[in-house]
Amino acid sequence: MDCGQIPSNPICIHHHDVLIQDKQTLLGLIKSCRTHQDLPKARRIHSQMMQICSFLDDFHINNALLGMYARCGAFEEAKKVFDELPRRDTLAWNVLISCYAKLKRYNEALIFFQLMKDEGISPDSFTFVCILKVCGNMGLIEMGEEIHADILRTRSIGKDTLIGNALVDMYIKCGALKKAKEVFSELQARNVSSWTSLISGYAHVGEHDIVIELFKQMIEEGVEPNLITFTVVLNACSHSGLLDKAEMYFESMSTCYSIVPTLEHHSCMIGLYGRAGHFDKVLRMIKKMPTLDYLPMWTALLGACQKWENVEIGRLAFEHTVRLDEKYVTAYVCMGNIYAAASMQAEADKIEAMRIQIQAW
Repeated sequence: MDCGQIPSNPICIHHHDVLIQDKQTLLGLIKSCRTHQDLPKARRIHSQMMQICSFLDDFHINNALLGMYARCGAFEEAKKVFDELPRRDTLAWNVLISCYAKLKRYNEALIFFQLMKDEGISPDSFTFVCILKVCGNMGLIEMGEEIHADILRTRSIGKDTLIGNALVDMYIKCGALKKAKEVFSELQARNVSSWTSLISGYAHVGEHDIVIELFKQMIEEGVEPNLITFTVVLNACSHSGLLDKAEMYFESMSTCYSIVPTLEHHSCMIGLYGRAGHFDKVLRMIKKMPTLDYLPMWTALLGACQKWENVEIGRLAFEHTVRLDEKYVTAYVCMGNIYAAASMQAEADKIEAMRIQIQAW
């Protein structure tokens, strides 16, 4: 029998207790391997297919194999399947491009995107979203603008929220906030991802007043914020010293949006309270945390204690910091400064000796 010719009668592939008698059964097994990321089983099924030469030219089976290997993280095997495909559609190219993007092999992802177009295969929304992320991560604003122009020639961005969000995100990562705002304004349906991308962009450049204003507009439009939105907004409040607003937003997470604050949200509030010198609120917030094993919180608190020369809470923050990272040198410096400011020179000398010993390791 010629390999690649699908027989008229079913070929049975025995896989342990599994008997593959037809295409649908095989597709079901491949889907199961992809869902459970069962790479050893995936390889066995593929190997048996190769041995009996069945389904090798089947378009749907090959695309399923490609997606299966990609989902299992076997990118080289996915590339091998792709290279052997008798026909490549948009889905196959999307899997390959996304594979290289996930590996942060961005140049190769861009090359394959160009090859895809050279073969006359039209990109779809997924392709554009993936390649725009690559452009954003590489800071390739000129290429991003070219892709933007390509998109405008074939579709309306205003109606495609996924592409619109990707463009906003790309321009933000490239530092083109004005362009990001223009695309954002053209979107007919702005979801939480749209708003959060734009808000994050302004937060990144320190425009915290604009962050707060955009957040207010988002709420007024009836778009509910998510965990990431609140992280950005709380950090903006922290950098601007907007304690009252931060407290209001933090409280609204659970009361208005049924969102459970994460360690990062708690840490942000603790840092804000600490810098404001409200150590009573710091202690109350610490008691609410699901775990105390979060280094950024303790280092931020330690810095606040140095500012306010708070020995008691400073010692608490120092002990937790070195428990989580014994070699975090800055913690020893801060604690030494806190003791020295409190005229506790003997304690400061002990901390300094510990720092020297740590750095000598």
